[in-house]
Order: sequence, then structure tokens, then C-alpha cells
Amino acid sequence: MPVTPAIPQDLAPLRTRGARLLRFPSVVGDGGTLVWGEVGTHLPFVPQRFWCIDSVPRDGIRGDHAHRTLQEILLCASGSCTVTLDDGFHRDDVALDTRNLGLYVPAMTWNTLRNFADSTTVFVLASEVYQPEDYIRDYDEFLVLAKHGR
Repeated sequence: MPVTPAIPQDLAPLRTRGARLLRFPSVVGDGGTLVWGEVGTHLPFVPQRFWCIDSVPRDGIRGDHAHRTLQEILLCASGSCTVTLDDGFHRDDVALDTRNLGLYVPAMTWNTLRNFADSTTVFVLASEVYQPEDYIRDYDEFLVLAKHGR
């Protein structure tokens, strides 16, 4: 059974400060495909919370905010979507369309998910428990904070 490498050599770097693509190991066999990751090896933080996003209409938008301190890893478990990242200076559009491709979203990164294919499920790991005050939901406020170093 082939195993994909834990450290990706083939993924293009992103321009958005601190964001990066993560390729998780996968094993393909007669019983299906297993994608996995471990804290310290594949995950850049110890997850404190997770959620799944699904049943989003094709023209729907999710995210559309930033976090002051929270970090996230987004994985598309099925289907596909596009994630736009923005650090106040640079933007990246990332297609999440492979189960073993994750997207690390650091704190102070505006992210918007759109272009959902039918039957898409996005799995999100978060570095912190839910804290409403950590959310930045106004893009203009985000730009001011980003340009002044938070």
C-alpha cells in the first residue's frame, strides 16, 4: 500500500503570511483510503475544537471572517471548495479538492469559503475553544488591525 510523504515537496508556497498547504499521509487499499495526521508531525497545533461544514448551497459563502489568535486547519473530506485567504497585504485562492490536502490558516488571516461542489464536507480543526471575542467579522476593522501589526 503506497503512503504519501508527510512533508510535501510538491506544494506551491502561498503568499498569505503564515498560511501553508499540508499534505497528510494516506494509505490506499482494498478497504478504501485512510487519511491521517498526528500532532507534532503533521498538525502545527494541538486541536481544541473541531466542526464540519456541509450542505452549503453552490453559491453559498462560509467563513468570511478572521481570528485574533485562533489557528485552523481546513480539510475537504468530500467534494471541493475554494478558500480565499487574505492577510491584509496578500491574497491566495486555494482549491481544496483532495482529501489528504489540508490548509493551515494562521491567526489574523481573513478566510472565505465559496464555490462548494455538491456533497462537500469541510472538516475544520481549531487551536482554541470557542471564544466569540476572538472573531473579527468586519473586513475594514481587520485591515486596520492587519496593517498595524494586530
